[in-house]
Amino acid sequence: MEALDPVMLARLQFAANVTFHILFPTISIAMGWFLLFFKTRFVATGKQHWMDAYQFWIKIFALTFALGVVSGITMSFQFGTNWPGFMNTVGNIAGPLLAYEVLTAFFLEATFLGIMLFGRGRVSEGVHTLATWLVALGTTASAFWILALNSWMHTPAGYEMINGQAHVTSWFEVIFNPSFPYRMTHMMLASGLTGSFLLAGISAYRWLKKDRAKDVMATLRTGVWVAQRGKQLWRKRRNERELSLWAGEYGVADGKHARVIQADYVARVRKVGDLALLALRGAGAPAPRLAHRGVWRQQRDHGEVGGGTQLARSEEHTSELQSRVDISYA
Repeated sequence: MEALDPVMLARLQFAANVTFHILFPTISIAMGWFLLFFKTRFVATGKQHWMDAYQFWIKIFALTFALGVVSGITMSFQFGTNWPGFMNTVGNIAGPLLAYEVLTAFFLEATFLGIMLFGRGRVSEGVHTLATWLVALGTTASAFWILALNSWMHTPAGYEMINGQAHVTSWFEVIFNPSFPYRMTHMMLASGLTGSFLLAGISAYRWLKKDRAKDVMATLRTGVWVAQRGKQLWRKRRNERELSLWAGEYGVADGKHARVIQADYVARVRKVGDLALLALRGAGAPAPRLAHRGVWRQQRDHGEVGGGTQLARSEEHTSELQSRVDISYA
């Protein structure tokens, strides 16, 4: 079968590996911070149920960390075995970033995870808490380095090509390339939501199984609270993104005017929505959203879009939209 050539097989193998691998770092990043929260609450309040929660969830954290390391090692090898030409070209950049990721994931996290698992009672409470801090920071630092490389592959910056190989001109530009902030934010939000749902889900299951220990309710409340805050943050970010798109689409300088346009547009499209959807049966009928945006583009190009004109021309815009749609039902 021609479609399954070596390149396609390499892609399938790598995709299968990364699909399996990503679940475990996503959990361990958030779980490291949850464990730190449990430990600091125990130190601050002295309440035993926080330590009970810590002791229960550190086992799950250790399991996900181990599976993430094992699947990550094979994925690291595949950079060279599956994509040798690519790594030969960008190895001067990819190599150091992967090395930093290994230092934080394999050395920092693994070393202090041992203290978290087996050190309580053998080291002071302060050292044990410090180890929890370093593991939480290590999981995030590991994501930082690997996402810097991943982002650079999509939006490369800070390099020059010499004899067919990429050489760094600015490590700052390489690491903080244009897409890195968005990918890092996305990963941290995804990790927080995944970890909170896992925390709440397992705690709810334990509660349904008649486990009424205080740590169960404490972790359930923590998971639900973080999930709710994450949902609110996601909605806020989505709304900001939509408003920025509206502002850019219609040449409006600020979010206030973008909200006016957005609300006005939604109200008018709903008003003619039924007619427009029926009319779309006919060939060549424009979509209501595109037709309406066309009106705004024309006004923007002629300098008619401003802070006070959006609502004043509402009826004219609606008539214009209706005139663009065949509503004869013939």
